[in-house]
Amino acid sequence: MNFHEFTNADGEVLIVRRIPQNRTTYNDFVWPSGIGAVVEVPDWNPSPVCGGGLHGWPWGFGIGDGCDFDIIEDIWLVVGAKPEDVIGEIDLGAKCKVRRCTIRMEGDFLSAMQFVQDGFASCVTAMAKEMELAGYNAHGSVAGYNAHGSVAGNNAHGSVAGNNAKGSVAGYNAHGSVAGNNARGSVAGDNAQGSVAGNNARGSVAGDNARGSVAGDYAQGSVAGDYAQGSVAGNNAKGSVAGYNANCEARGENTVAAIAGTGRIRVGKRGAFAVAYYIESDGWRFLTGKVGEDGIEADVWYVVRDGKLCREATE
Repeated sequence: MNFHEFTNADGEVLIVRRIPQNRTTYNDFVWPSGIGAVVEVPDWNPSPVCGGGLHGWPWGFGIGDGCDFDIIEDIWLVVGAKPEDVIGEIDLGAKCKVRRCTIRMEGDFLSAMQFVQDGFASCVTAMAKEMELAGYNAHGSVAGYNAHGSVAGNNAHGSVAGNNAKGSVAGYNAHGSVAGNNARGSVAGDNAQGSVAGNNARGSVAGDNARGSVAGDYAQGSVAGDYAQGSVAGNNAKGSVAGYNANCEARGENTVAAIAGTGRIRVGKRGAFAVAYYIESDGWRFLTGKVGEDGIEADVWYVVRDGKLCREATE
């Protein structure tokens, strides 16, 4: 079984995807709005290649695979589809595409990840049972090119090594690591810790008090959960964290970081960032910073105080 084949109690595969504010995607396709809206592609192609379908990331696996996104400006959707309408492993990645689906959730990145979090963990558990790596204190390791590994269970540990490797770990206090160029790793569970290393690596971690780190040039990392901590290292790296009291840093030149929630943030030379803050009378707003402009410095923690960016008090 793969990510795109796992279904919930309603017999649906839940798929995370993003759309721009104008709701218009490739080939001028316009997404309808409203929970329960049914969406169907006019040019369905069942081959496992990009195009000819509505694309997304099943259960949140492989966020960012095959598509750039803006964690702040984009609209985030969770759509439900019957497995017979889903084609997975698009271009040998984690992304999938569907012929027909129903919008089940619409909002921000954090809300989307929370919506699929339980299903994410259940999916990994089901996959791990197939591999006989499920249970408390479970350990699993896989090595080899194009390797796949999954581990489920509280206090679970999982590691995968090899170029184009994919690894997933689910469970409270779970630990997961993936190493290899073009590697992809995902970890779910409160107090989860995940690390991914390799050029073009992508890592995602979900759960309160979660910690995620991704290292490698052009790396992309995302962490979701209150008190979450996310770090990305490498030139042209991108990091995003969603949750209250979060920490987000991107180390290296030309890096980008964003927090959807509240917390502190820092980037490297020539980097840029965005951080949220809340005004009781007006709601959520974002402030942006660019190293070298308006006094913003590289490798310095910034927070929002009284609607303004300032250095974190301990710096």
